[in-house]
Amino acid sequence: MLEEPHIPFEYEVLYEDENIIVIDKPAGLLSIATEKEKNLTAYHMVTDYVKEKNKQNRIFIIHR
Repeated sequence: MLEEPHIPFEYEVLYEDENIIVIDKPAGLLSIATEKEKNLTAYHMVTDYVKEKNKQNRIFIIHR
């Protein structure tokens, strides 16, 4: 069985309601993907988090 790779970053959800989520992104964690890194980003991690609640959820970064 394949294990999920360890993600060395954790983030704190500072605020969340049905329309907005605010996190404390740790230093060193990319906000969005680059050509070299697609998955280890705050965008990817928070997308996974909101999709656990509802597969139709989507996020849009409004400040980074």
